[in-house]
Amino acid sequence: MLAGLTGCVWASLKLDGFLYWLVLYLAWVLVVEAAWRHAQVYRDRFVITTVRIFRVTGVISTKRATIPITRITDMTVRQPALGHVLNYGHLRFESAGQRQDLENVKHIRDIDRVEEIQRIVSMKKTLEASYANWTVDDIRAVLDGT
Repeated sequence: MLAGLTGCVWASLKLDGFLYWLVLYLAWVLVVEAAWRHAQVYRDRFVITTVRIFRVTGVISTKRATIPITRITDMTVRQPALGHVLNYGHLRFESAGQRQDLENVKHIRDIDRVEEIQRIVSMKKTLEASYANWTVDDIRAVLDGT
């Protein structure tokens, strides 16, 4: 944005006629492009709950993708060299048998918090696996405190 404004000021001081309007037009194109890209990044949301993972993207029209946590079989974190400096990274989810819109999620801020996500996913799966073989009598015994 600063480059666009600098270009406008420079163009108004030095150029005449067609060249002035060309430089002014290109400067405004750069400003609009930068604003659009910023809006796209700002409107890309990634939410994790104890039940599902959501991703909402889009500026004018929105696209929503969800996947239940129970269907996630593996989660890979990739952090490039620049990601270490700027604290971002990429996630890759693998689910049971289907391709999802959440398969690759790029440029996630605070990627170090992904360990919390992995812990939630593994806890949820462990709990579901341990309670899968319970009978009604086992549940009643726990509820009654015996």
